[in-house]
Amino acid sequence: MPVIVPPHQPSQQTLTSDVRQQFSAGSAMVPESGEGVTRTCRRRSQLRVPGWRPGRSGSASVRVGCCGRSFPTRGAPVRLVTRNCTIRTPAGRSATVNQHTRQGPLTTTEKRLPKTSGGMSNRLVDPTANVLLGTASPLAVSPSNRRFRAAMVGLGKQGREDHLPALAASPSVDLVAVCDADDKAVALVESEYHVPGYTNVVDLLDGEDLDFVVVAVPHHAGRDVVLAAAAHGVHVLKEKPLATSLDEAQEITEACQAAGIELMVTLQRRFNPVYTTFPQLYDQIGEPFLFEASYTMAVDPSSGWRGSNRLAGGGCIIDMGYHIIDTLLWYFGMPDHVLAHTAAVARPELDYDAEDTAVLHLSYDSGLFGTVLLSRCIAPKTEVIRAIGTRGSVVLERGRIRRLDNDGTAVEALARENAWPSAAAAQLDHFRRVLMDQRPNVSGAEAHLAHAAVVTAAYASAASGQMVDPKELIA
Repeated sequence: MPVIVPPHQPSQQTLTSDVRQQFSAGSAMVPESGEGVTRTCRRRSQLRVPGWRPGRSGSASVRVGCCGRSFPTRGAPVRLVTRNCTIRTPAGRSATVNQHTRQGPLTTTEKRLPKTSGGMSNRLVDPTANVLLGTASPLAVSPSNRRFRAAMVGLGKQGREDHLPALAASPSVDLVAVCDADDKAVALVESEYHVPGYTNVVDLLDGEDLDFVVVAVPHHAGRDVVLAAAAHGVHVLKEKPLATSLDEAQEITEACQAAGIELMVTLQRRFNPVYTTFPQLYDQIGEPFLFEASYTMAVDPSSGWRGSNRLAGGGCIIDMGYHIIDTLLWYFGMPDHVLAHTAAVARPELDYDAEDTAVLHLSYDSGLFGTVLLSRCIAPKTEVIRAIGTRGSVVLERGRIRRLDNDGTAVEALARENAWPSAAAAQLDHFRRVLMDQRPNVSGAEAHLAHAAVVTAAYASAASGQMVDPKELIA
């Protein structure tokens, strides 16, 4: 008689044959042995199936049960059964399988997949037959039936005002927990959103069944949070910057790749139609040869951890300037040379060492060059990117973009009111689709090595007074 290994038994529990009456087809079944069968709980362990992933090439794994994979002792053979399961092949084709049975060692691996409207996701993948094995909904379910479990890590202003409302309002994501080192902040959000709170991210990851975390923590705390999530096989939606240094960015990237998780850095401008229109207009101004960008505001440069080079990794370049650097990399690509000048003298009565103002000169071997002004101490708040070509220019401001001819006459323009409130929700929805292989991750960890290289080059140039090639830093 076979012994059924159910997906929800406690860790290290020895099973006997009489438990098989309690569970239906779809469980893993192994031949009964004299000592019974042991199920080991490996919560959120991350393993790979070489050469296969639903809908694309690469490796994949699937989540089994509520807390890990089930397997027999001593590598005993296992039979996996499914009934009437619609599956998706690597080529993207769907098929229906009736009573599919696979005999052999249980070598299938797991990945954290979102829950479906039908409840707990108990799934096994057969990489040989390319079928989904188990009783839960198939991989190819529609977006409306797919729900994700997420936690908010970091309950500062950005977490409370941007990400928490987006999570709470999402039709496809359930906010199931929050975490912050400040127990008072946790208590307030617990009562407002009626979810459990944690003051330690490892406790959160151990205590909750999560698909991903949204991370909005001080720069110096980001690394440990991401590495902990990767170790638990939990995806990450992270506030900028990716890291406080290039070495740290490379460490995070490697950890995410090794764990097989997605990390996406949040950058609102990528989801704003005014900014996404720029490349279309830029193509119409002839041969571009010059650009200028500025992002300035008047805030307290000594405020909290942001005033400390040690904690923030820098000042206006790596913090607010990260948005502009991302936008310029998006529009023009990686510069070949960076020359930077920085200062931390605008508010001598305050105690801080992170730069409050910086000017960057970026140049490209193509002949394009430009300047970037960043400051925490220049009012009013202003954000402008202007590109000049042989047949006109494009001027991008915070809520408006215009294409001008060579005499400055507006040829076309686009304006958007209330451009920012929906950014957090749009990013959340995009990340959900990334996890379902419906959208590319255009802001992943590996892509942000370029950002880290430009930031590192800027600080190296400011220290040495010499031009620095950021491409050489990641060659």
